[in-house]
Amino acid sequence: MAETKEKKPKAPKAPKAPKGEENTASLGKAEVMRRKLAKQEKVAIMVPLAPGEREGSTISVILNGYRQNIRKGTYVHVAKQVAEIIMESQQMTNEAIQNYFLMDSNGRSKAMKDKDVKVTSDNE
Repeated sequence: MAETKEKKPKAPKAPKAPKGEENTASLGKAEVMRRKLAKQEKVAIMVPLAPGEREGSTISVILNGYRQNIRKGTYVHVAKQVAEIIMESQQMTNEAIQNYFLMDSNGRSKAMKDKDVKVTSDNE
């Protein structure tokens, strides 16, 4: 008597990309991001060296696992999205430094003191 082989169901195929677009289903997140950044408009930026920092130092930007090291102290061309992230980071650092210098000897900023005054007046 002949044995009948049970047919295994076929694995579903990955969806095909529309014409003109590449299929990124088999690529990792980092590679997809690298390709996306490569297509973006390039912007010239310069990240200044911190006092005492050696020439050739870098800053890293990581997006979806794709890491890009940007040299400090010189103008470099990067994708617009990377430039925006660096500029936002520099702005946040600048604000933190400014807030630090606005603190009193107890380490309290004007905003913290104003909040305490508001909370105290609300509780009365």
